[in-house]
Amino acid sequence: MNIAYLNINFRENTADGGSTHIREFVNEVTNLGHEIYSDRSNHHPKVIHISKGIISRIMTLKKCDVFYTRYQGEITHSMRFTTSTMRIISKKSLNVWEFNTIPSFALLKGKDEKEVENQIRFLRKQAEISDLAVCVTDKMADFVNQKLGWKKVLMVPNASNPSHFKPGLPCHPRMDFFSGNLNVVWLGSLFEQWNDFELLNKTAENLWNKGIKNVCFHLIGSFPGYISQMIPPNVFLYGAQSYHSLPNWLSAMDIGLILYKNEQATFGSPIKLFDYLSSGLAVISTTHPQVKNILNEIGFEDFALKNNTPEDLAEKILLLLENQTLLKQYKENARKIIEAKYNWRNSVNMIITTLETLLDEYK
Repeated sequence: MNIAYLNINFRENTADGGSTHIREFVNEVTNLGHEIYSDRSNHHPKVIHISKGIISRIMTLKKCDVFYTRYQGEITHSMRFTTSTMRIISKKSLNVWEFNTIPSFALLKGKDEKEVENQIRFLRKQAEISDLAVCVTDKMADFVNQKLGWKKVLMVPNASNPSHFKPGLPCHPRMDFFSGNLNVVWLGSLFEQWNDFELLNKTAENLWNKGIKNVCFHLIGSFPGYISQMIPPNVFLYGAQSYHSLPNWLSAMDIGLILYKNEQATFGSPIKLFDYLSSGLAVISTTHPQVKNILNEIGFEDFALKNNTPEDLAEKILLLLENQTLLKQYKENARKIIEAKYNWRNSVNMIITTLETLLDEYK
């Protein structure tokens, strides 16, 4: 199967969620023996680049069995060009869209309601000629079906790579200082307004002021410089880390945090959840339907917060600090569910199997 993988920006060894998804998708699809064609903005070594020349580009796209377009909250020129081209030259190819967010997410990127409506109109037109929408959560799948008009929707959650993220790896040397503490990690960018830094900071401050010095908070990701002036002594900033070094950082941690403050974020499937679990970490999360369901699968649904307050978060952290048996069981269950279910091989196989079935129906 030849797949045109479109609207992709990827550079190796970046650790953001989008890059992680793209990396693992390409790895798993090519491992299955399929070929992926992509634009030159996709720097993955296993993809075949599509020429910029219009004639050669059309000839390449014409031999593709699947047009697989990644939607990330904006409508790009390449998306418009590709869909119009496909209608003309590739009537027998599948037209598939992968949704990693919804149009209203643009509001969190500084766009206005007019932009959101423009995107909705564009996507509704694509739904009329599309064969399948791949969505990362049930909530998103319902939106794409009911609000955007896709008739066939496949829900495939994000996942982790248990060969890359795993417990027991050599820890980053900087973490030697924190041995013997309860180490709590948060991954992400503090430049993104949907992340609830205030909840984390107030929780850390409250614990410190109560004299609880053996709980340390580690923030891995990009952050504005002023943040360093706001944090209490038990919060440590490390900046963005590479994808290849991230497992060594996580291997030193005990608890992984997922903290959101915007409703739009609950439509997504946080990759950090799966990487935390794969690394054998306990997880505490603000209200999020998919996270709560997965924690329910491993028997720890109570660690999806109900009130999203510093008091609620601190209570869950202290429960794990004071009950090492509970923490140990949580960590073991976390790792097991990634190995058995929520790994990239399973998720990508689900997509590829569906594509193959749809192609067979076309014959």
